[in-house]
Amino acid sequence: LRILGSDDTVWNNHYDLALTLYNLLAELKHCGGNFNEAMQITRRIFKRAKTFDDQFIAQTCNLKSMVLNGDMDNTLTTSLGILRVLGEPLPKKPSLSAVLTSLVKTKRALRTK
Repeated sequence: LRILGSDDTVWNNHYDLALTLYNLLAELKHCGGNFNEAMQITRRIFKRAKTFDDQFIAQTCNLKSMVLNGDMDNTLTTSLGILRVLGEPLPKKPSLSAVLTSLVKTKRALRTK
């Protein structure tokens, strides 16, 4: 990445390439067990990504790293935020009727597939 220039230069002049390389680097760090480094790289992606779709690979890598770091509180908070962005908000404390209604809807949806 350094060969391409500074972070600003790479992201401004070669956005798609920078996004791909940084995502690959984050996944490489994650697979190598360097979860904190993977999360640092994903934070850089989040700062530069233009859309939520551009953040998706980094979000996935970040969540996996948080789980393997044992950071379940942040994993849950981040996951709920992602679901909200995707239009699938979950209540923090759902009522029994809300759970049962969702269960029935899910069963119906699965029957049609």
